[in-house]
Amino acid sequence: MKTNEQEGILMRITLGKPGKTFLLTRWLPTLVVLQALCLGMAWRAYPHYSFFDHDISFLGLPRRNPMGWWFWSVGMGITGIMMWPVARWGSLQMDELTAGQTPWQRKFVAMGSVTSRCSCYGLLALALIPQYPSLVLAHGLGTAFGFGGLYLTVLFYWSVFLWGASLGVAKKARLLTVAVCWGPVGFLVTQGYRFFAYGEIGRKIRVTDQSHFLRFSLWEWMLFFCAMTSVFLLLLLLPDRKNAQ
Repeated sequence: MKTNEQEGILMRITLGKPGKTFLLTRWLPTLVVLQALCLGMAWRAYPHYSFFDHDISFLGLPRRNPMGWWFWSVGMGITGIMMWPVARWGSLQMDELTAGQTPWQRKFVAMGSVTSRCSCYGLLALALIPQYPSLVLAHGLGTAFGFGGLYLTVLFYWSVFLWGASLGVAKKARLLTVAVCWGPVGFLVTQGYRFFAYGEIGRKIRVTDQSHFLRFSLWEWMLFFCAMTSVFLLLLLLPDRKNAQ
């Protein structure tokens, strides 16, 4: 009996048809644990790593973290692979939820479906492309697709929720908006003003003589945590296909 159940779970994941309960209670928690283990091992191998002074990508730099960079790569690879069923399920649910809705809602869902898959490919690229000097551009593109794609997906889907009163989830979406937006808003508030006011970019904004709360590296980590939280919240808002209206 247990073997048949396991085979059924594997088949649902492979076909892109896992259930909402399975994703929320088993799949994503497993992803978070594996991700945390990999990043934790990379952190332990990095000499004197600090969330306030070192970016996330520092953990994956062979030059800076020669003993632990590959843990970081494995973590990004696991995230990219395990996010694919989530992206596919979310896309199918959003398609069904907005069937017959306005054209702009359908377009936002279509764009969110594309960016969610681009995010998976970007995360896999981060895993497969070590951060050597000759591969900086390729790694930067992977970062843009991986995390930029994830945030664009949240933006597109969340916009559909907020202004789609007929979908029946607008009120819930408004209640949870702060939990989705705190990362990007906090990053812009603490980092954006230096870019727009002083033109500071890149290493210029990684100064260490300011408050810990304003550090660039800290807010890069906050963006990462907020993105993963947003995935859970999106799944919470979406009805399962068998319960969709």
